[in-house]
Amino acid sequence: MSDPKTYRVFINGMSAGTGGGYTVAREVTQHMALARPDWRFTLAVVRDHPLQREFEHESFADNVEIFWAPSKAISPRSRGTYEQGELTQYINEQSFDATFQLNGMILPKVNAPTLAHFQDPHPYRPEAWTTLQERVTAWFKRRAHRVALKQAAVCGWTSHYLEDLICTRQGLKPK
Repeated sequence: MSDPKTYRVFINGMSAGTGGGYTVAREVTQHMALARPDWRFTLAVVRDHPLQREFEHESFADNVEIFWAPSKAISPRSRGTYEQGELTQYINEQSFDATFQLNGMILPKVNAPTLAHFQDPHPYRPEAWTTLQERVTAWFKRRAHRVALKQAAVCGWTSHYLEDLICTRQGLKPK
């Protein structure tokens, strides 16, 4: 009898730019690794990002490895270019069984099914936007979320509040 397949999951944590995002990336990764000790998890973060650099000091389960993205992936625009190109190519070449997007988005050319995890209410709370740039950024994030809600293999939320907020605003109820 052959050994069962070891599933490999790529977790994109490069969007974790605040303490809350960092905590979600750390906790989701650690809890999935503990729940599935026979699976392998790869968490992508940016070494030169001041907050993500802290992942060097985290103690994860033995089935977690850190993938250090280049410093060019620090800014959102550059990260998007990197994710759509080199990162997508890496994920496909490594034949991951699934991807987990912590920013509620998808990478459309990734061959593996995606779980889009929604954790940020900011794009849906206009009272929190203080600049024109935040308004524009929120619009682009909501647009990307809409694509993910329609195309991701699975969608998940940090809370029922976020699920209600996002699904009501988008007028969609995904898988």
